[in-house]
Amino acid sequence: MTDAARRDRRQLPLRLVLILPFVVQIFAAVGLTGYLSIRNGQRAVNDVATQLRDEVTERIEQRLDSYLETPHLVNALSIAAIRRFELWNPDDMGAMEDYFLEQLDQFEDLSYIGFGGELREFAGAGRKDDGSLVIDIADRTTNFSNDTYAIDASSRVETLIEMDPEYDPRVRPWYRAAAEAERAVWTDIYLTTTKVPVFSAVEPFYDATGVFRGVLVVDLSLQKIGEFLQALEIGKTGEAFVMERNGLLVASSSSETLPVDADGDPQQLPAIESSNELVRASVAALDAEFSSLAAIATPQQLTFTIDNRRQLLQVTPVSDERGLDWLIVVAVPEADFMAQIHANTRQTILLCLVALGIATGVGILTARWIAAPIQRLSEASDAIAAGQFDRSVEVRGIRELSRLGNAFNRMGQQLQDSFDTLAKSNELLEQRVEARTAELQEAKIAADSANQAKSEFLANMSHELRTPLNGILGYAQILQRDRTIPPRQQDGIGIIYQCGNYLLNLINDVLDLAKIEARKLEILPHDFDFTALLRSVVEICRVKAEQKEIGFVYEELNQLPTALHGDDKRLRQVLINLLGNAIKFTDQGGIAFKVANLVEGDGDRATARLCFQVEDTGVGMTPEQLATIFQPFEQVGDRARKAEGTGLGLAISRQIVQMMGSDLQVESEYGRGTTFSFVVELPIVDELATVGTSRPGQLLQGYEAIAAKSWWSMIAGKTA
Repeated sequence: MTDAARRDRRQLPLRLVLILPFVVQIFAAVGLTGYLSIRNGQRAVNDVATQLRDEVTERIEQRLDSYLETPHLVNALSIAAIRRFELWNPDDMGAMEDYFLEQLDQFEDLSYIGFGGELREFAGAGRKDDGSLVIDIADRTTNFSNDTYAIDASSRVETLIEMDPEYDPRVRPWYRAAAEAERAVWTDIYLTTTKVPVFSAVEPFYDATGVFRGVLVVDLSLQKIGEFLQALEIGKTGEAFVMERNGLLVASSSSETLPVDADGDPQQLPAIESSNELVRASVAALDAEFSSLAAIATPQQLTFTIDNRRQLLQVTPVSDERGLDWLIVVAVPEADFMAQIHANTRQTILLCLVALGIATGVGILTARWIAAPIQRLSEASDAIAAGQFDRSVEVRGIRELSRLGNAFNRMGQQLQDSFDTLAKSNELLEQRVEARTAELQEAKIAADSANQAKSEFLANMSHELRTPLNGILGYAQILQRDRTIPPRQQDGIGIIYQCGNYLLNLINDVLDLAKIEARKLEILPHDFDFTALLRSVVEICRVKAEQKEIGFVYEELNQLPTALHGDDKRLRQVLINLLGNAIKFTDQGGIAFKVANLVEGDGDRATARLCFQVEDTGVGMTPEQLATIFQPFEQVGDRARKAEGTGLGLAISRQIVQMMGSDLQVESEYGRGTTFSFVVELPIVDELATVGTSRPGQLLQGYEAIAAKSWWSMIAGKTA
């Protein structure tokens, strides 16, 4: 299979390109519609459920406020009546008893109204579970025995049904609670023998002189709160209940069976042990959400799950200044509201799927209608690509595609004409190329010959020029040491030496540059004494620095190897060039020459990675000068400094450093100084063979020494 066939198989057909985005858009619209439908339904459910929970909670709060306020209102009315009508009389509590019976008739929600005094006197009226009335009285007439009478509501005939000579109201819990609090309070909830939860509103009674005389008590049955909760409509299966902070159930919208203790006495039911699953799960959710029920200080709404079904819960604290501290909990299953919403969502998704199917069918037909003429155009294009330029195509039905077909036919004809013209042009072009190639070959041969001649000429001229220059320099130096020559002639000899030295540097630099251009400059590595090389370079440059009366500092930043394998000649040439430039362009301050081995104590110890850095406090360079300093014959500084060099040293040094596998870096600030640095890697030599070395700075004794060695080579460490 060819590459074109493979690419063709990896590409999508036009019909799929036309249908797929259309179907994806419809599918995305269907999915988004269904998602938004469910999301909006969920939001609507949450809103409705929140409103329902708020409404139910508000109704329960209103009922509790009204229901729980009545006992304390009755106590307040009773205290006012006792004081006004002087109903309190330990010798005869009958008047107070009659008053309580009248109050009981007026407030049907109350279970019992009574008064107990400090002298064991007692009077009360109550309503039994069957609706019949009873009265209790204990005073001096009964010798403070608590006698209970049944009352016929129609004839008000009293029938003694029980006597309790041991009864003492002062030891009862409700009496002690009011006496200790010295204000109106609630007692704890307790259960009657008929398993009805009851709790009492009590208030201390003081006579006109402020002396404590007894306690008024009103019993309130919590059964009516449960009946009220059971009458509420909380969704389909929602529940509402009231519990104390200790988790004991006060009242619930579900019927509960109270537990009994070992003696068979009924006990208050913990909400977590309710027979209703939703009540139990609600309490468990509250325990998991809060550290304790006592931590719930404000109305809270939360959600939890029962068998992966979401439940919505609201808890609201209810309290008053008399010690009441309850929690109203309303829990509603989300499923009570979601049935119709799910039905609507399914209907919406079904309609969207039908629309998706219809749209997909229409898209397929449309794609076929568009793709057919385009397919014919594609086949005609392949035919033209194969060289059948007379191939034409006919497209009907779609205006734009018809125009495209006509344009395609015209293009085929134009291509045929163009290829004919191109063939003729190619013939002429081939003839011109052959002629031009021959001319270029001749020019190349001539250039190579000229370049070879230039190189030979430079080499011969370098040799011919060095010989007399070495003589001039040698004799100039000898004459400079002659103390018999007058100062004026000494100045002239100094000028002769400087000019000759300049010409010798120019010859060496031009020859090196010619070698670089001819790609004949070579790096010739061998084992050499690295310590001796550094010492010779430092001695030469320190003398030059002392002559200019500037500082020169050499610093080895860490332990350096003694011997290396490399081209010491080229390395010395680069270092002397950089240090010479630094000395030349520095008038004040000094030069710092630093050397470091970057892999000391780490890495491969068989190779040294040497960093050379030359810092000066000279004239520095501008950014424009930095961009050109490595070009041949480029110099910076004033005219006097330019006269001291050729402008080739940095170009040659950079080429040498690059041949060593590195590059020459420069940083400079105009008027502040310049820093040159480069890094080279050279193998370390463990043992260096003893070879004869020249001593830099050796004194010449006569002409024979000048002829034996190049004077400049002994002074600058450079060889011819």
